[in-house]
Amino acid sequence: MDGRKDNVSENVLFIHGFISSSEFWTETLFPNFSRSIKSKYRLFAIDLLGFGKSPKPNESLYTMKEHLDMIERSVLEPNKVESFHIVAHSLGCILALALAVKYPKSVKSLTLLAPVINSFFNLTDKTHMWAESESFSLVRIPYFPTPKGEEATQYMMRKVAPRQVWPLIAFGASMACWYEHVSRTICLLICKHHRTWKFLTKLITRNR
Repeated sequence: MDGRKDNVSENVLFIHGFISSSEFWTETLFPNFSRSIKSKYRLFAIDLLGFGKSPKPNESLYTMKEHLDMIERSVLEPNKVESFHIVAHSLGCILALALAVKYPKSVKSLTLLAPVINSFFNLTDKTHMWAESESFSLVRIPYFPTPKGEEATQYMMRKVAPRQVWPLIAFGASMACWYEHVSRTICLLICKHHRTWKFLTKLITRNR
């Protein structure tokens, strides 16, 4: 947590994305906040369950409910956070929307960076009701107008992740979008065996 510790009326939760941690915010944004900002806001950079310094329970399935419960127990309840703004990235955007649905009177604004679009539109109608309520301040979602005669999903995929093998980052985006089952399998293997990868990394780097 950064910023004021007490007598503050504004709170901001920063929720990172997949294969990341709270350092996504604390190493980039937080050092650049002015004293004025830090005097008015309490800034909470959250390590999601299984990421950063948060617990990594073997029995956890890392469901949305488990992530929300962790945020409530480790941030909202102990710090008596009754109202808050949310800034989220990628995977964190799903949790941000879930928090907005669960606490419609507490969430004062949403800023979503690189949101997972499919997950947003598959959420319940309560999300859209919240977005249309007075609590809504800001949701940033990319929009691609589809030409007549084009299938919307395929058109968007070609715009966001054209099929190409070079440069490598474009190849990675192409694989993740067009062959999602492959990228999901890789992510599952990485996450399920995170303790093994951690051990191997420490062994190779000599625990640096």
